[in-house]
Amino acid sequence: METEKSDWEDVYKNTPLEEIPWRSESVSWLYQLIEEGTIPIGMALDLGCGTGEKTIYLAKNGFTVTGVDISKTAIKHARKFAAQAGVQAEFYIQDDTDLSFLKKFP
Repeated sequence: METEKSDWEDVYKNTPLEEIPWRSESVSWLYQLIEEGTIPIGMALDLGCGTGEKTIYLAKNGFTVTGVDISKTAIKHARKFAAQAGVQAEFYIQDDTDLSFLKKFP
């Protein structure tokens, strides 16, 4: 797993944010389901959250949300963007194949 972690860290450290393709990918299907009320407001876990775009969207829409990513740099950006957006979200630097840290959640 260490190789995978360093690979992701390299992506977020060495690629300009505007060039990371999944940052601008639309998940309009998710947004539509939330805006229609099909997905009720509640708790959400965003695994592989990267720089937090979806985590922040969910928080803006009333969700209690936790974002998880293996990259320290990605989480640093996510925390900064959440603060800029004025939303509360928890972010963890964690391999999302090991969710043992979730035991502390209700």
